[in-house]
Amino acid sequence: MQARVLNAPTVGKRAPKTVAYDAKTGSAVTLAEIYEKRPVVLYFANYSCMCSQKTAGFMSDLDEKYGDKFQFLLVYIREAHPTGGLDSHASGTEFVIPDPQTFSERAAAALVFGRERKLNFPILVDSMDDAQAVQWGAWPARLFVIDQQGIVVYAGQQGPWFVKPTAKFDLGVHGVYEPYRNLPGYSRESLEEFLEKTTAP
Repeated sequence: MQARVLNAPTVGKRAPKTVAYDAKTGSAVTLAEIYEKRPVVLYFANYSCMCSQKTAGFMSDLDEKYGDKFQFLLVYIREAHPTGGLDSHASGTEFVIPDPQTFSERAAAALVFGRERKLNFPILVDSMDDAQAVQWGAWPARLFVIDQQGIVVYAGQQGPWFVKPTAKFDLGVHGVYEPYRNLPGYSRESLEEFLEKTTAP
């Protein structure tokens, strides 16, 4: 588990070569073709993750505020607590969903998540081998910002405990795995604080 976390890129590193798929069309999308136009905010999330559900509204607000300068993207990854899976009721009954077994099912779940949470930015979907979740250390939820040179300039710490869209956001999850706390190379500030600082005149 710790190897998965440490696999994530830290601040100053080049972003991994990322290919995900448009939730509506299934077309392959490379991260590079997006960040070359403007910096990208990557929001890794999934329906059955309480952290994802509770951060979605904040991410929508941040997109509304900073979306003219940053391209927000949801990258939908493997479910955290699907029906019959690990702690399947940990997220509360309102977030229960079967574990998608095909890409089409995962894409459908991504679109439901986006629609229910009123996300107005593009939704991409990880492949069924979880390639992006692995190379970004993103499961069950995580935040990153990539600049136009393809460098990671904001690397949120491991979810669900340390995902912070805003300074005041508190997921209220206890039982933090201590070796994950304050790992070097990852951002301590919230995403909002970073975006505000970056866009300040």
